[in-house]
Amino acid sequence: MSPWDSMTKKKQDYLGKIQNLLDNKTMEDFISLKAQGATFGALSNEELKMLQASSSILASRAEKDESGNITGFNMSEKAFRTELNKLKTLYADKV
Repeated sequence: MSPWDSMTKKKQDYLGKIQNLLDNKTMEDFISLKAQGATFGALSNEELKMLQASSSILASRAEKDESGNITGFNMSEKAFRTELNKLKTLYADKV
């Protein structure tokens, strides 16, 4: 299944799994920063977006609909697969 095929239930499921993977990566990065001594007050939406974008190239290149759901990625399929494989090595049981 390629994320560049027409929108289907399988594509929605696939993109949902990637969103979950990226959210988990963001949360791990946040926890790691706090463990290193970073202090955060209440994060604004913009600060959270910055943290998410810094957690993975996929997060920064994700195209989203008005509800914030990933609909695709602004990158080549080869670059997408390379980045996804990097994340898969960290989270093999999530994708």
